[in-house]
Amino acid sequence: MSKESSLIDKILQAIKESGYSQREFARKFGIAENLISNWKRGFRMPSMASVRKVAKGSKKNLAWFFEGIKSIRNMAVNTGNNSIVGTNQKVGNDGKEIKLLKKENSLLKEENKFLREKIASLEEQIAVNKKPKDIK
Repeated sequence: MSKESSLIDKILQAIKESGYSQREFARKFGIAENLISNWKRGFRMPSMASVRKVAKGSKKNLAWFFEGIKSIRNMAVNTGNNSIVGTNQKVGNDGKEIKLLKKENSLLKEENKFLREKIASLEEQIAVNKKPKDIK
């Protein structure tokens, strides 16, 4: 791959080098079949979870997918109803994987916060519905 490769180029290269067809790879490693097609056509960006699945399936280090990429622009990570978008995040030559893991950790913290708030809201609704009917 050239130094100007995109994340999508790296994902497609990894899938090709795995020896599986895109369909086989998707099924074997738990990626929705249409996602790879959507990445390829530029309709969606892969989440870190998807990049991790491709890395595992292709037996490539996670950092390999980001080597030579100067910035990751507008990579959205879906967190239920919310979307967290990182813009212009530099990927340097040193400690790439650490920087990516820190970003992923930050996104997971946001997702956990969102889920905790959702659970608290649901528990509150359940508590309200369990009150005796004769209390006004």
